[in-house]
Amino acid sequence: MDSLEQFYKKNCELIDDNLVLLKTDFEKIQINVNDNTYCEFRYLHLKNLVRFLNPKLNLNRQSTPQISNDELEMEDLDQALEMVATMEAPAEKIDYKSMQEMLPLYFLPSHIEREIKNITCGNKRRRIDHRIKKILPETFIESLNLQFAEKQDEEVIINYDLRAHHSISFFKFYKNDEYNECVDPDEIEKKVNEVKYKLNLKFVESMEHYFVGNIDIEIGLFERDEHEHSDNPLYYHFNLWKLDGRDLGMIVRDFSLYPFNKEVIESEHR
Repeated sequence: MDSLEQFYKKNCELIDDNLVLLKTDFEKIQINVNDNTYCEFRYLHLKNLVRFLNPKLNLNRQSTPQISNDELEMEDLDQALEMVATMEAPAEKIDYKSMQEMLPLYFLPSHIEREIKNITCGNKRRRIDHRIKKILPETFIESLNLQFAEKQDEEVIINYDLRAHHSISFFKFYKNDEYNECVDPDEIEKKVNEVKYKLNLKFVESMEHYFVGNIDIEIGLFERDEHEHSDNPLYYHFNLWKLDGRDLGMIVRDFSLYPFNKEVIESEHR
C-alpha cells in the first residue's frame, strides 16, 4: 500500500514545500503536508466506518410546490388555505427500495448535500450549483425543470482552513481507547444508540439509518478531526476527500445498511 508521501506525489498537485492540491469531484482541496497537528491523523484506508444517512437527500420527497402570484391573490382565504393543505408534504420516511437505488447520493460531501436539500426540502429550481448536475438523475432534473448556473472557467480551490466543510463525513466508534475499535455490528449499533439517546448530537440530522463498512482501496485521503469526538461513548469524526475520477460505487459496495434499533439501549435501563 502507498504511503502518504507516495499518495501526495501520485495524486496531488504541488504548490510549495508545504501545500498540495487534491482534486476531488467538485473542487481542489489545499492540504498542508507538514501540518504536525493532523499529519498523524491521516489515513488512506479505514475499517468499521459509520456513515449516517440523511433522509433529506431522498429525491422521492415531494417538496411543497411554489405558489404562483395568482394563487396568492385569491380573495377567498379559506379556499387558499384548503389548497395549501392538500399539497403533498415531504415524507420523513425513506422507502428502502428507492434508497438502495440512490445510495451514491448518501455518500456526498456536506456542501453538496446542502445544495440537494435546497431542492428536496425547499423550492430551489433555478441557478443551482452546476457541479451537482452530473450526480442527479436526468428524470429528476426534467420532472422539476431544474435550471443550473453556468459553469465557471476557473476551478474552485478550497483553502486549507476550510477543507473540513468540503468533505464526506464518517465516524468510528471505540470500546475503551482509540486503539480498541468496535468491529462487531451489534456493538457498533449499541454505540450509535448511546449517541442518539444520551448525547443527542445536533450535527447529525438523522440517525435512524446508517451504513457500516470499510474503505480498503485507495480512493482518497482521510483526516481525523482533532476536536470533534466524544469520550462516552468514544468515537471520532473523519473527513474524506475522494479523488476525482474514482467511482463512488467503489465506496458504497463495501457498506451495509443498518436500521436503528431503539430497543438496544432501552434494555439497559430496565
